[in-house]
Amino acid sequence: MEVQATGSYSAQSAQPQAAQSRGYDQLAKADFLGLLVAQLKYQDPMKPTDNSQFVAQLAQLQSLEQSQQANEALLALTYLSQLSQASSLIGRTVTATSPTGEAVSGTVSAVHVTDGVAELEIDGRSVLLHEITQVT
Repeated sequence: MEVQATGSYSAQSAQPQAAQSRGYDQLAKADFLGLLVAQLKYQDPMKPTDNSQFVAQLAQLQSLEQSQQANEALLALTYLSQLSQASSLIGRTVTATSPTGEAVSGTVSAVHVTDGVAELEIDGRSVLLHEITQVT
């Protein structure tokens, strides 16, 4: 059986749409550095800011960046895991329960990923991966 790719994958495409837009998360580092420079530029020379405060702020920024990178890696791993699980069901007979409670049974003919969620095509109907209740 031949499986053809319908698109490409990148860690960026696995992120929710809100995270892909230039929002608070992406501006945080540049804004922080801008504020830090402004703080240094306009501080009172008679009362300089304590260096330990800057070091603490930089450590918090580094921690935030590492958390964001770990989150991106986890999203990519989750995406690939779902895709792997769903594609392994192609050609198999499955039973699923739709959100309306209707039982759907049939052979999986294709897998689609929409908004980071794997959907299986069963006899022309789309079923989410987490709705599968039985595989034979």
